[in-house]
Amino acid sequence: MSPSASDDLLGTILDGPASPEDEARFQDRLGSDPVFRAQAVRQLRIDALVASLKPESSHGTFARRVLEQAEALSREDENSFLHTVRHKVRARRARRSLLMGTAALAAALAAAIFFRPAALSPAESRAPVVAALTFFDGDTAASPPRFLADRETINLTRGRAKLTFSSGCVIALQAPATVEILDDMTVRLQKGRLNGFCPPSAHGFRVMTPEASLVDLGTSFGVSLIGGEESEFVVFDGEVRVENETRKTVLRNGHSLRLKGNQGPTEVPFEGAPYKPTWLLAEGIVATSGAVIPVDPDTPEGIAGQRDDFHVLISPENHHVSLDRPLQADLREPGTFTAGPWEATTSLPLSPTEVSQKLSSFLLHARVQRVVQSKTDHVHYQGSVTFAEPVVAVIASQNFLKECDELFATGPWKQIKLPINNRGLEGNLGAPPDRVTLSPDRLTLTIDLHTGYGIDELRVLTRSPTQLP
Repeated sequence: MSPSASDDLLGTILDGPASPEDEARFQDRLGSDPVFRAQAVRQLRIDALVASLKPESSHGTFARRVLEQAEALSREDENSFLHTVRHKVRARRARRSLLMGTAALAAALAAAIFFRPAALSPAESRAPVVAALTFFDGDTAASPPRFLADRETINLTRGRAKLTFSSGCVIALQAPATVEILDDMTVRLQKGRLNGFCPPSAHGFRVMTPEASLVDLGTSFGVSLIGGEESEFVVFDGEVRVENETRKTVLRNGHSLRLKGNQGPTEVPFEGAPYKPTWLLAEGIVATSGAVIPVDPDTPEGIAGQRDDFHVLISPENHHVSLDRPLQADLREPGTFTAGPWEATTSLPLSPTEVSQKLSSFLLHARVQRVVQSKTDHVHYQGSVTFAEPVVAVIASQNFLKECDELFATGPWKQIKLPINNRGLEGNLGAPPDRVTLSPDRLTLTIDLHTGYGIDELRVLTRSPTQLP
């Protein structure tokens, strides 16, 4: 069948009226033609997306929201996908009524292609979104987010997964793990380990286990089931409340508890290492390479004290920060920043009116521990870091870093005693200048640093996880 004939058949089925012969041809094509099947899936997903938007929206607002959500739903070729969406916008009113009446068709299509019903059901498109689910199979391969609108059990058999809830909480899992989503403020861990990060909007988020429940009081925690018989609760920052039928215990950062069966809670030594893959993903770091490595999970004070002679350490700082004053940045768009003198005079302004979304901060930190013999004595670092959210700005000049410490820093960085007053990147050490490069998709930052006296630091600001539709 030609492409135009395929389009005509899909249009007849979706727009109606369709004859019994058309319906029979449609069902036959679903089972025998993978290309047609994929096309049908895409069209039905777009119809569900369009139907979920409010009909009273103005044309301009409606079109903008369709395109924003379509970009989040698909990583297909941008031009062809968005062209299809625009076509759907024009046909929305004609198709909305039919789409809402074709739940049986959606179910048949889902069965034919083994697609998850939750992603295709028009009923879900009308329900409030509880969470967005993203899979990471390997270090950087992320699936398009799948929006969840009802109770669902996630059984993770490989890789990692991130759940971003409408409450603002972010939960990260590593296989093997099973978690049941009850609502936007409650999950039940049935197997494995998870990490959670909760902004103020999600304080009160609850993680249930067979032995007890954790109630977040802010902000970063870990929960694991050990052998299916013990529950462990760990706090990296802030505090939580651990409760069962007989007891409530407040647990603060740097502490952990274990519970087994009906036994009371037992405090055990704090150990963050087992949580590293999920802790990093919950905090917003997907992967690192080369000389860039992440810090070990710890309290803010513990992170600030970590050192490494041979690597650039990257550590999460504050999240969900709103700018309350203008800042100066060195890199705002994909491309390369080449460092100059320590005290930079050229900057890219970062204003509260321009950056309306909340920001998350990450600090890259390199310090040579051995004795540096001269200004030309340096260590060469090359590597990269990939973030879960797009980079908004890179701040790499010493004087610009100082201006934003109060907003973003979590550790006692000012207590570090340096041989000279040098923190940022520079280009005047008798070595090639320091460089940082932001990838076209704004997710990966590549560094090329020469560190000698003092330390090299740069702060990366990313978008905090966005509010769900």
